[in-house]
Amino acid sequence: MIRGADVIVLATPVYFTDLSSDLKAAIERFFSFFTTDYVTAEVKSRLAPGKRLVLIQTQGEDSTHYGGLLARYATSFKLLGIDEVSLIRASSVREAGAVAQLPEVWERVDAVVEALT
Repeated sequence: MIRGADVIVLATPVYFTDLSSDLKAAIERFFSFFTTDYVTAEVKSRLAPGKRLVLIQTQGEDSTHYGGLLARYATSFKLLGIDEVSLIRASSVREAGAVAQLPEVWERVDAVVEALT
C-alpha cells in the first residue's frame, strides 16, 4: 500500500517523550524499502520518488515539547524518496474529544490538505 500511495499519513500519541512504540516499529519496517546497496547506491530507495508524508501527533504536554520528533526521522524519509514531510500537532490534549476544541489544529489540517492538493 505504501508503494502505491502518493501521501503517507502516520498518526501517534507521544508516549514518554517519543512516538508510540507501535509507530516506531512501523517506521523501522520502512527499512525494507531501501535497496540492498543503499549505502553506496545512487538510488537508495525501492519506492517511487515524490511521495509525501504527514505525521499527526497528539501530546499531553504543551507545544514547547516534542516539536522535533518528525525531524528526527526526516533524513531517512528523504533517502526513501519522500520529498515532503508535514506535521499536524495537537498539544495539551488530555481528554477524549479535546482535539475538536482546538481550532489551531484544524487550521493546520486545512493548510496541509491544501498544500497536498
